[in-house]
Amino acid sequence: MVVVGIHGGADEWTGTDPILDPVARDLARWGADIVWGHGAHVVQPVLLVGVQPTIAATSLGNFLFDQSGPDRTQGAMLEVLAGRDGVVAYRVGMTEHA
Repeated sequence: MVVVGIHGGADEWTGTDPILDPVARDLARWGADIVWGHGAHVVQPVLLVGVQPTIAATSLGNFLFDQSGPDRTQGAMLEVLAGRDGVVAYRVGMTEHA
């Protein structure tokens, strides 16, 4: 398994990240199984990219962080089931804090 963590992206962008999406696609081509990003402070879509496919979670938001504002009190947890041949399944759970 190759898991790549990256920090950056479009802050507060709730759609597919225009900065990290091409990076995730490059990493998928280079063999990453999972691309896990953080930095946008909001939840962005979790996508399957590439031929393998690669799980691209460019921002899971704020699991626990002392920020307020639209979408900044929400986070996501990514659970991945991996086997001998790579990723078998995944699921996303949402979190929210006051």
